[in-house]
Amino acid sequence: MQNLSKEPVRPRALSREELRIFEKESGATRQNAPAKTQIFGQGQAADAISYIIKGKVQITVVSKQGRGGMVGLVSEGGFVGEACLTGQPSISIPQQPSPTASCLRFPSNACSRSSKRTP
Repeated sequence: MQNLSKEPVRPRALSREELRIFEKESGATRQNAPAKTQIFGQGQAADAISYIIKGKVQITVVSKQGRGGMVGLVSEGGFVGEACLTGQPSISIPQQPSPTASCLRFPSNACSRSSKRTP
């Protein structure tokens, strides 16, 4: 059945136990990113994905003229850096915390291993 409400669909945040298990099995590292620090930069190699544990991350773009603008906001329970899952060699959109975010960053090969084990 289709969601017809105006409310956005929010992902379910992982429990502490789920985070601990995932961190241990995937080789993930915790990352506390202060405001205005890029988690992923435009043109950077797309080799990892980050799960947002706490806080929000801004998705921004910069034009050829140097003007920037926010095009999205990802909150707790969301993922950033999914470009690595589609085989893109580099990040096309910069992503930075707003104001501070705690993330679980894991390599893209951990995602492919996990997806092969999970139906």
